[in-house]
Amino acid sequence: MPPKPHNRDAFELFQSHFDQLLNPAHELVQLARKIDWDRFEAAFAGGYSPDLGVPAKATRLMVGLQYLKYTFNESDESVVARWVENPYWQYFCGYTHLQHECPIHPTSMSRWRKRVGADRLIRDIRRKASHPDEALATLLERADRVRQQQPHDTHKLYSLHEPDVQCISKGKAHKRYEFGRTCLPSFPVMS
Repeated sequence: MPPKPHNRDAFELFQSHFDQLLNPAHELVQLARKIDWDRFEAAFAGGYSPDLGVPAKATRLMVGLQYLKYTFNESDESVVARWVENPYWQYFCGYTHLQHECPIHPTSMSRWRKRVGADRLIRDIRRKASHPDEALATLLERADRVRQQQPHDTHKLYSLHEPDVQCISKGKAHKRYEFGRTCLPSFPVMS
C-alpha cells in the first residue's frame, strides 16, 4: 500500500519547529531544500499495491535514511538509532518537529531496498553517464559484481574501494573470521 501523509499530533503544536532551531547554512538543510522529493515519489509509486498490505513509510523518510546510511557509512541499525539523536537527519527525512522514537524498524530498510530494486541505482548511473571515466567504470563494474554475488560464492568482493580484501578464517570460536589482505612475507633484497 502506498505511503500515507504524515499526521500531525497535538503534541507537535507545543514544540518548536525545526525552521526555528536548525542552522539554515547546514549542509543537510541546504541539500534537503534542493532535492526534488516529488520525483522520488513518482519514481517509486509503481512499487506499491493500492489495496494490499499496511501503508508504507513515507518515501522521503526511506530515501533520506538510505542516503544518510551510505553517506555516513552506517549500518541499517545504526542509522535508525542515530536518526533519533540528530535533528538535522530528521529534518532531511522530512520531519518538521523533533521525534523521540525510531521512525522504523531497521529491517524495514532492507525490505524497502528489495522493493524498489538495488540494481535501479546502477542502471540510472549508467544511463546518465553514458561515457564514464575509468574510475567510474571500475566502480560500476564492482557494484555489479557485488549485486550479483550469492552467499556461497567463492572469490567474493568484500570492499568496493579495496578489492583485495579477503575473508580470512582464524579458526577461533569467539572470532571465526576477519577481513584483510593476505600478504607474502617480504624478504630483504640482497645487492
